[in-house]
Amino acid sequence: MTDFPSPLPDPSAAAPGGVSAERLTASLAEVLTELVGTSTGPADLAGAARWVHGTFGVAGVAGLQVRAGGLRRLRAWDAGTPQDVPLALNDLAALRTGTAALRPGGLLLPLHGRYRARYALWIWAPGRAWTAAEQATLRLLALAVGSELERLQADRHLHTLQALHRDLLGGAHTLAYQELLRHAIATIPGAETGSLAVFDGDCFRYVASQTHDEEELTQVSFRLEDSRDRWYGLGLESWSRGVPRVARGSALVEQGQRYLQGDRLIEGNLASLDTIQANITVPILYAGQVTALLNIDSLTDPDAFADDSVDLAASFGVQASLILHEVRLREEITAAARTDDLTGLPNRRAFNETLRLELDAARVHGSPLTLLLMDVHRFKRLNDTFGHAAGDEALRHLGNVLSQPLASGNRTWVPGHRRGAGDRPSHPAPDRYLAFRWGGDEFAVLLPGATEAEGRLVRRSVQQAAAEGQPGEQVLLDVGVATLTPDDPLGAVLLRLADERMYEDKRRHDR
Repeated sequence: MTDFPSPLPDPSAAAPGGVSAERLTASLAEVLTELVGTSTGPADLAGAARWVHGTFGVAGVAGLQVRAGGLRRLRAWDAGTPQDVPLALNDLAALRTGTAALRPGGLLLPLHGRYRARYALWIWAPGRAWTAAEQATLRLLALAVGSELERLQADRHLHTLQALHRDLLGGAHTLAYQELLRHAIATIPGAETGSLAVFDGDCFRYVASQTHDEEELTQVSFRLEDSRDRWYGLGLESWSRGVPRVARGSALVEQGQRYLQGDRLIEGNLASLDTIQANITVPILYAGQVTALLNIDSLTDPDAFADDSVDLAASFGVQASLILHEVRLREEITAAARTDDLTGLPNRRAFNETLRLELDAARVHGSPLTLLLMDVHRFKRLNDTFGHAAGDEALRHLGNVLSQPLASGNRTWVPGHRRGAGDRPSHPAPDRYLAFRWGGDEFAVLLPGATEAEGRLVRRSVQQAAAEGQPGEQVLLDVGVATLTPDDPLGAVLLRLADERMYEDKRRHDR
C-alpha cells in the first residue's frame, strides 16, 4: 500500500482546509463505488483526480504514467488548474517504492495494488499540511485505484488473447506472429519493443519484430544451446518450465555474443542488442518442448520490468503456446498446398503469391527483379525413350539443383526463404534466389535485386549443374531470362519475355 514520508508537516493537526474523517470516509466510499469494477480503461479513472481536487480543495491534480523510463502526463486526468509537474528521475524512484513524495509544489501519490506503481497522481497543493485522516484516505484511494488499474491490465491481456484466437480461427494466421508480438508489447508493463523467434529444425529464427532492425534479424538464427545456455541462462529446469528471465544491458551484452549468419557462426553481438536496456525472455512451451522465444525489451529504462511484467509475460507465454501451435499447423497445411510433391520445390500457386510480393518489394525499394523460366529440353523424348521413372528422376534432379547454392563467377547464389502471403515487402537480400516448379517439366527462378546480366550468369550456372550431376541421359535446360521494367507493375511483360526467350533457347538447342 502507498505510504507517506515521515514526517509530513503537522500530520495530526487540523490544517486549514482539512476535511473531517467522517466526511472523507463517506465521500471516498461513494466515489469508489462509481469507479471500481465499472471502468473500461485508465481514462475512466479520471474521476479519482476530480474527487481529490474537489474534496481537498487543492489547486489542481494531474495524472501521470510511467512510460519509456520517465513520467508522462495523462491530460485526461487533469482536474482544476494543475501546473507543470516539476518531477525528476528521483521522483520515478520514489514512485516505484510506493512512497508518496512530498515536494515544494505538492504531493506525488503512487497508485498501486499488488504490484509496483505505474501510475500516480500529482496533487498541486503548495505548503499544505496533510492531516492523519487525509493521509489515510489517500492511502485507501491509491490502493483502490491502483488495484483497479491492475484489473484493467489483466482484462486487457485476456481480451487481447481472445481476439488473437478469434482472428486466427477466422483465417488471419499469416499475420499471427506479428500480431502476437504487438499485443504482448502493448500489454506487458514496461515493454517498448521486442521480437519473436520460433524453433525451426535445429535453431531459433525470428518471425516477428517491432522497432528492431528487421533486415538484420531476418538474416540470422540462433542455435538451441546458445539460446538456452547463453541468452536465457537460467538453467535447463527453468527453461523447461517456461520461467521468464529478466536481464539488464550489461548482462545482455555478455549473454548475446553468438549467432549464425547462414551456416557461419559469428562471435559477437547484433547491433540491435546494444540499444536494449532491459529484456524479458519467455520460453514458450508446447508438449514439454520450447517451440518459441518471446523477447520483450525496454530501450530506455534498465528497471522497466517488475513482478507485474514478469507475471503477465509468463501468462502470455502459456496462452501464446496454443496460438503458435495452431499457427504452425496451419502453416504446414498451407505449405503442403504450396509445395510440389515430386521435387519439394514451391509450386505454381506459391510462385504467383511470391511474384506479387517481389513486385511490391521491387517497386518500394526501386530494385531490379529478374526471372528465369526453364524447361527440360525434349522432355517428352526422355519419357518415351527411358520411361516415366527416368523423367521423374530428371525432374527430381533439377529440383535438387535448384535447392542448392549456385556458383556464378566469383559469387554464390543461395536459395532464399519462401515468402508467405502475409509477408511485407522487404529489401532484397544479396545473392538470393527463389526456385519453383512451374508445372510439368517447367521451372521458374526469381532473382530479387539481380540485373539481367546477373540472371544470365545464373542461367549458365543452372544449366551446367543440371547437365553434370545427372547419371545416364544428360539433362539439357532451355532457359529464358528477363528483367522487370518500370512500365510493368503486374509482371505480365516480365513473364511473356522470359517465356519467349525460353523458346528461343529451345530453338537454338534444336539446331
